[in-house]
Amino acid sequence: MISEEIRVGRHAFTQLGNRDSAVSHVMQTCFNHTRLHIEYTSDITGISWSVILKNVYAMAFGMADELQFGDNVRGFGHRGFA
Repeated sequence: MISEEIRVGRHAFTQLGNRDSAVSHVMQTCFNHTRLHIEYTSDITGISWSVILKNVYAMAFGMADELQFGDNVRGFGHRGFA
C-alpha cells in the first residue's frame, strides 16, 4: 500500500496473513465501508516472501527509472537479465 494514495482517497489493497480466520473477520469488519480492501491468507510463508520480493523489485524499478531504461524493463524484469 502506498500511504500517499490512501491519504488522497484512492483504493488500497492488502493481504492479512494470519492463521486465525476469526481475527481476519474482525479486521475486515473494522474497515468495512472504507477504501481499504483486506484479503485474508493463511499462507504466512508465501506472504512473507511476497513482501521481500516486492521490496527487491521496487529497488530495481527505481534504479531502472533513474537510468531512464523505460517501461519495457519493468515487463522484462520478471524474466531476469541472464
